Amino acid sequence: MKRLLKNNLDSEQQVILKLLLDNRIRILNELMQNEPKTAIELSRNSKINLNAVYRVLHKLDDSNFLKISFTITPDGKKSYLYKSKLESINARYHKGNLDISLNLNS
Repeated sequence: MKRLLKNNLDSEQQVILKLLLDNRIRILNELMQNEPKTAIELSRNSKINLNAVYRVLHKLDDSNFLKISFTITPDGKKSYLYKSKLESINARYHKGNLDISLNLNS
């Protein structure tokens, strides 16, 4: 049954459902919903390994759910800031139909 459902999902729905199921994505998304954070800040605040934070950020960026900006530090280096575009994801399955809606931050 699971296989049948997966085959009926389009690729965008599959990506969104994978995002919902990844606990690290949910934790990091919560931390960067209101204001941009550096990867180091995300790692420290979430207790998630920095390499794993970068993998999650890459997934979110690939899915176009991440806004990336940067500032220049006093020593002239770029410091990247990450802010989630995802405010909420709602999924509903009823009588063989899956409906997924996204609310995005501006």
